[in-house]
Amino acid sequence: MNKIVKKNINLDKKYCFPDNICTVHHKDKIIVISVDTANWLVLDNENQLDFFYLLKSNTLGKSIELFDGNKNDTVNVVIQIEAKSFENKDTKRTPEGSIFIYLTNACNMRCPHCYMYADLKKENELILDEIISILTEFKKQGGKKVTFSGGEVTTRKDFAEIINKTFELDYKIEVLTNGTLWTSEMIDLLSKKISEIQISIDGYCEEENAHVRGKGNFQKSLDTVDKFVKNNVATTVACTPFFDDSLEQKIGLYSDFAINLIQKYKGKNFKVIFTADLIDGREIKFSPIEKNNYSNIIKKIYENIYGITSDSSFIERNKSHSVLNNCSFGNLYVSSIGDIFACSRIFEINPFANIRKNSFEEIMLLSQNQKNISDVNNLHPCKDCELKYICGGGCRLVYFPSFPQENNTRTCSKSNKEHFYDLMIKVNKDLYQ
Repeated sequence: MNKIVKKNINLDKKYCFPDNICTVHHKDKIIVISVDTANWLVLDNENQLDFFYLLKSNTLGKSIELFDGNKNDTVNVVIQIEAKSFENKDTKRTPEGSIFIYLTNACNMRCPHCYMYADLKKENELILDEIISILTEFKKQGGKKVTFSGGEVTTRKDFAEIINKTFELDYKIEVLTNGTLWTSEMIDLLSKKISEIQISIDGYCEEENAHVRGKGNFQKSLDTVDKFVKNNVATTVACTPFFDDSLEQKIGLYSDFAINLIQKYKGKNFKVIFTADLIDGREIKFSPIEKNNYSNIIKKIYENIYGITSDSSFIERNKSHSVLNNCSFGNLYVSSIGDIFACSRIFEINPFANIRKNSFEEIMLLSQNQKNISDVNNLHPCKDCELKYICGGGCRLVYFPSFPQENNTRTCSKSNKEHFYDLMIKVNKDLYQ
């Protein structure tokens, strides 16, 4: 529940709204959208809309004087304008300065849903000096954060040295791992240098986890979680439940598993997340209907845990006045053999460079080109949509066939737009500040 805040507003105040504003009538509401700042108001009737338009041209006092409607309508409009900082034209764009490096393709597991097809170390994987060279050059370009993944990162004998040298470069370091090969000594040694760690546990018990990650790994991963949390490292348990016809009957078990962990580490920087969308992997090839069923199950799990479904990230992003001009497409994703990709789904696209063949200056120019073509303002019909910075266009590889190409066009259904209108109405008051 939002805290009630009283605020005195001078009647001589003249609001200065953003220029690009449109209105949408949806169900029994009127949504006033500031297109370029991804902000909006939800009005109850035409009288409130009339008062809003008066405020565009007049002071607050003059608008009240000219308005012949109900006083409650004026109050509703002014509260929203103030509480949602509707005048604010300063927005945050999709953040930059992050690089993702797959340290190795070697892994001690053979998970069926692994879209990296991780198993054995590839020939000619990047050596320590090459990895540090990449990070040194990226730091010169404003690099701030690196995410290390695999395969399994801890299969590299020089993993600790990679972390130490990356820390010396003043990066925020995130590590993705299955958590089964960490020793107490490793954790104590590296905890002060790792900012975030994400540990994959795909079941609520040993038997369920073994469907995906093999026998005997459930408790090992939980022990690693415990040690990192106690070393005050921001820790996330990432769960991709094994999907079959029985998963819907296990919603409560997965929910309880997460709730118990959250309670155990209450007050710590800890969270549990669930993969919302299935991506085809080593042994996983599900139909669109099956993938949709899986997503709906995950939404129910989130609702059981947090009391919400997918609304939380939407709320947090809009509270921070962020516009969604891109997905993560165009960031640097470096494979274990030095290929550079514009997306984490590296088995679905071609590399646009290689660290051993292209200069870093050339790589950054090519990366910027990838960001430009995937920007929502260069997509059809997104660039002309009032929701372009609220929706963001969605995953480029999912919604834009054969992306990237010269004419990047998606089909946007009426139901998709209505989904966002419904969400905007639903969470509107959650965004009051």
